[in-house]
Amino acid sequence: MLMTDLLLVPAHLLPLVLSLQHAADGRSPVDPSTLSGLCPVPQDFQYPSLIHGQRHVARVMVHAFRLLQATGLREHTGALWAAVYLHDLARNNDGVCHRHGADAWTRFEQEPGLREALAPAGLGEDQWRGVKTAVTWHCKWRELPDADPHLVLARLLKDADGLDRVRIRDLDLSYLRFRQTTRMEGFSWALHDYSLTVPEGPELFGRLWAWTLARALRA
Repeated sequence: MLMTDLLLVPAHLLPLVLSLQHAADGRSPVDPSTLSGLCPVPQDFQYPSLIHGQRHVARVMVHAFRLLQATGLREHTGALWAAVYLHDLARNNDGVCHRHGADAWTRFEQEPGLREALAPAGLGEDQWRGVKTAVTWHCKWRELPDADPHLVLARLLKDADGLDRVRIRDLDLSYLRFRQTTRMEGFSWALHDYSLTVPEGPELFGRLWAWTLARALRA
């Protein structure tokens, strides 16, 4: 990983990004307990759900950071973190819904607590427009137009979210957008199964990340 790549990563996410690289290199990873706060907690969700709740978002967060590592698209680190954090917070049921992404963005605009939680991303105005686009479009059937300036971020979110369709046994690799994502099906199943053994709460994401790092060290 080049130093110029690291300059693209928000400071509060740098330990997470480095920990995955260190594990891949066989070095001791960072203590995952330092990563608390990167994932919403159950009370942040408008609708308590086993399908679209904290476990789902925590798994999507893991997939998102692994996908950034695999693609080298680290310039999207802060924006993708924010988009994953927000994407399902405004769901009010587990059915097909094409507007909960837009509703999540409305919550972000209206709730100071959410804006404070995501402020460490350090995003500029255009990057926030990208987060809005990615979150709003993640639940639509049609794809964002190819000419949209935020297409890459939107596709990263959709692929990270799509990998967790294993939870409903509906992952179709042909719908994934990055070739790197299509190689992650086995990991998706393993992460899903492990996540069911971990209680929800502030430490959930840290424990899933610790498991991810341990798996990388064994590889």
